[in-house]
Amino acid sequence: MDVFKVGLIGAGSIGARHIKAIDQVAGIELVAIADPSPGAVPLAASRNIPVFTDADSMLSQVDIEAVIIATPTERHHADVMTVLEHRKTVLVEKPITATMEEADEVTRFANDQQCRVLVGHQRRYYPCAKVAREIVQGGRIGRLMAVVGQWTTRKDDDYYAPAWRREVKAGPVLTNLIHEFDLLRYICGDLASVSAEITNHDQRFEKEDAIAVSLTFANRAVGSFLLSDRTPSPWTWEMALGESAKFPKTGMNAIRFLGTEGALEFPNLVLWRHAAENGNWQDEITPEAIETPFIDAYVAQCEHLRAVARGLEAPGIDAANGSLSLKATLAVAEAAASGSRVTLMPCHSEQELCRISMSTLGDNTSFTKTLSESDAYQFAGITGDFSPDHVNRVYMEKSSYGRLMVHGALLVGFMSTVSTQMIAHSREAEETPVSVGYDKIRFLKPVFLGDTITVTCSVTEIDTDRRRSTAGIEVTNQDGNLVAVASHILQWVPNS
Repeated sequence: MDVFKVGLIGAGSIGARHIKAIDQVAGIELVAIADPSPGAVPLAASRNIPVFTDADSMLSQVDIEAVIIATPTERHHADVMTVLEHRKTVLVEKPITATMEEADEVTRFANDQQCRVLVGHQRRYYPCAKVAREIVQGGRIGRLMAVVGQWTTRKDDDYYAPAWRREVKAGPVLTNLIHEFDLLRYICGDLASVSAEITNHDQRFEKEDAIAVSLTFANRAVGSFLLSDRTPSPWTWEMALGESAKFPKTGMNAIRFLGTEGALEFPNLVLWRHAAENGNWQDEITPEAIETPFIDAYVAQCEHLRAVARGLEAPGIDAANGSLSLKATLAVAEAAASGSRVTLMPCHSEQELCRISMSTLGDNTSFTKTLSESDAYQFAGITGDFSPDHVNRVYMEKSSYGRLMVHGALLVGFMSTVSTQMIAHSREAEETPVSVGYDKIRFLKPVFLGDTITVTCSVTEIDTDRRRSTAGIEVTNQDGNLVAVASHILQWVPNS
């Protein structure tokens, strides 16, 4: 079996959670640990793997494809930079770093080193988060107008025994709110501004006891979020979903998305809509429960790490994206301290919102074709690629493949076909979609003459600030086998 080798920096409680996930994925193996604490030694010995006191020593002496960083936040910057110096793919726990200056340096250095950084916002991997994103951004509740959410619970007294947990850096804003903000950004789009009111009149520690946050999104939706670690309640993500056995499951939803045509409860998805078109408060409104599977998000994250490291997928949340979640969270602390609203980015104008809607998350299309000998010969004639793999039957019959294969570049041409189908409706828009290129093209299995392929294209990401949309492309054969994958990036260029 082709084993994907992973190194772990930081073997504490969150590191142990990553180890548990690694052990559940076939073909992924933890091969080394870097952690100076005494507890790392028996852990490594129990797995018969080496342990090092620092990351540089581990990376210099062990063959590793990717690294997971599970150290305290203040260590993230130094550890990530060390991994990038060794040109390895890295998954770093949230937040990406402690400060925006450090996050920006990580992003720049990763680009310089041509390395991939993933940030461990594991909640994005839950199917309920992906479906909520599709519902909200796909317009099933109409135009998003408002969001209301809360994370309110009472942490045990022993939690605050260490002095550092009474400080601002360990308060619920920087510890818990960043999870919520990342989910809101993922589902609704980027935050434009925040303001906050804070109190610590219960414990009277330096950290906050409760905080009320006012939000404005770039798409001009508004929102509020209430956060407290001193208030017993059933309304947290963990309790709603039953994410961890450490916290009792209540099933009580903690976030609601409100649109012009309906509302969505989250994370246990319930879609509320009027039965009548253009319904109002005098019409009956009914709920629709939307079931999604419950998964181990850490396992999904681990599988994604392997795919990213091997060039099969782009990072679901890279350094630049993770930095925006950190920036929004730090802005709440700044707003609370200053008593002023903090602007993160300008809101989109009405014209911009119209342009953004030209491409919708989840849009998809497909194209099916049986590949003939004439397809291969005509493509060879046009391009001048007369490799015997494609045009010399006698030569290929002697090979282990036994028959002629189609040009890989011809498959890319069919990827262009579905991309053109995808944007056909946009030709009358105020922006012209232009291909920036195909990223992460991989040919996974040979395609032979006579095979019937289906090429599917689906919009996976919309970057409203850079005016770009990204679509995932998959090519399957008549047996349902995945034979090629790619990402296609479109730039939406204003017509004037």
